[in-house]
Amino acid sequence: MKLTIKKHGINGEGIAYFKKKPVFIDYGLKDEEVEVLTTFENKSYIKARITNILKKSKDRINVDCKKYYECGACDLLHTTYENQLNIKKEILKESLLKYANIDIDFEVIESDDIRNYRNSLKMPFGYKNNKLTLGLYSSDSNHFVEIDNCLMHDNKLEEIRKEILKILNKYSYSSYDRKTKKGMRYLVLRILDNKISMCLVTGNDNIKKETIDELKKIKGITNFYQSINTNRTNEIFGKQIKVLSGNKYLNFNFNGYNLNISPRSFFQLNSNQAIKLYEEVIKQLDDGKLLVEAYAGIGLMSFMACDKYEKVIAIEEIIEAINNGKDNANKNNIDNVEFIYGRSEDILKDKFKKRIIDTLIVDPPRSGLSEDMLETIMKGKINNIIYVSCNPATLSKNLSVLLEKYRIKTIKAFDVFPNCNDIETVVKLENKRYKKG
Repeated sequence: MKLTIKKHGINGEGIAYFKKKPVFIDYGLKDEEVEVLTTFENKSYIKARITNILKKSKDRINVDCKKYYECGACDLLHTTYENQLNIKKEILKESLLKYANIDIDFEVIESDDIRNYRNSLKMPFGYKNNKLTLGLYSSDSNHFVEIDNCLMHDNKLEEIRKEILKILNKYSYSSYDRKTKKGMRYLVLRILDNKISMCLVTGNDNIKKETIDELKKIKGITNFYQSINTNRTNEIFGKQIKVLSGNKYLNFNFNGYNLNISPRSFFQLNSNQAIKLYEEVIKQLDDGKLLVEAYAGIGLMSFMACDKYEKVIAIEEIIEAINNGKDNANKNNIDNVEFIYGRSEDILKDKFKKRIIDTLIVDPPRSGLSEDMLETIMKGKINNIIYVSCNPATLSKNLSVLLEKYRIKTIKAFDVFPNCNDIETVVKLENKRYKKG
């Protein structure tokens, strides 16, 4: 089947049409003429893969990752960085128009680094040729792909994870077995301020003392943890995280703040872009009495905003992040930020139903704001909203609801994940009844 790709889909794939039915083509680029093979079809759409490129896009480049087409963790490594930004802007613009009828231009802030920018890795263990190995699972499958070198991880993390693998193989560890509930399951590394935390997620294993002694000697590792997880789940960590070496938290300096963070707590993966994104959020804030940050994590945005408000409330449902946040407030002598543990929608509904909130910051997961959260916001007394999103589709669907009560003041996008289809967006919304001053 010969097709011409007309545009890009939400996952960065090319979209062509066959008898008015959309055909989603992995790794296809706009304006390319291709021959494809159908891999899936139903009444609504077709999925296909390229078998031959008849007319190649000027923006297509050679891929220098051996596992790119097998791994699936990156989506846009086959095109120039300039075109990646164009594709992401196109995806966001189309989503806003399709789901919220918003036709607005906006700026996309490019990343300083397009390789080796990820400050964290979470890789499952595998077992191949009688050796423990590390890799990733192909998109939407249980197919394990061994990864020798990832171009997106911080170089130091790549060096260290190879050292870790060598030591674990020296002591004959195996990958996780669901039947015996033993073995190595995930390696989790994070580097911040040149300090590295390591967590081995395992089955019901006692890591040998000689293994611990050797692993903790790896240069750069300041914190070493173990988490036991024997559940059939997509969650990486188990309920408990045990300190094997170093402190309970990774301590680091970031943008002028002295911070602690636990392995389970969220932090932006691209440190340099995170600063730009957070500074944009703070720039959009008006001075006021009360700021509430939902899905606050360790509360960095709350800290950066605290001088603009009499009181700041940070809400988070991961207890480790709440504990980090409270410690961080004390470490940085910040006394007007309060951390509350719980689901954001529940806390807003229970504690802020009748209180006027000058500004609400929301930074939800990819699934966006729940129906319950949207209903709570729409019924609340909230003057301004800063919506930080990592998913154009869920952002746009949420905005279609919020625009009944709010108007858009500004939109700005940030490329936090080069070579992937994701794009972060900061949207400022103002209550239509709210008059500043």
